[in-house]
Amino acid sequence: MPSFPILKCGASLQHPAGRTVRYETHVIRFLDGSEQRFRNRPSAAKRWTGTLLLLDDAESRQIESLFQERQGQFGTFTFIDPWDGSSNANCRFGDAAFERRQDEEARFSLTVAIESE
Repeated sequence: MPSFPILKCGASLQHPAGRTVRYETHVIRFLDGSEQRFRNRPSAAKRWTGTLLLLDDAESRQIESLFQERQGQFGTFTFIDPWDGSSNANCRFGDAAFERRQDEEARFSLTVAIESE
């Protein structure tokens, strides 16, 4: 399985970046007022967001290439969590579009959202 590229700075995202963790719970409410709850997922779903600045052409093209190879949100890849260094398999891009902006000569920026399945 392909991996999200590690930047030249040694991290997968630059700061400031965001991470959210959410649990999906299904609640069944009965007529007598009681409830039954169960998880829809075996583990928490995570979402990482960040704006990557001052990337060189090679770094930005690696991320763009991964986006194209994985067909946007369709395919999965492995992502290293910048907070705890854990490897998260079965991640996908959280946005359907990819925008790589050239800020100055040989410097690019892009915004990414990555979600765990």
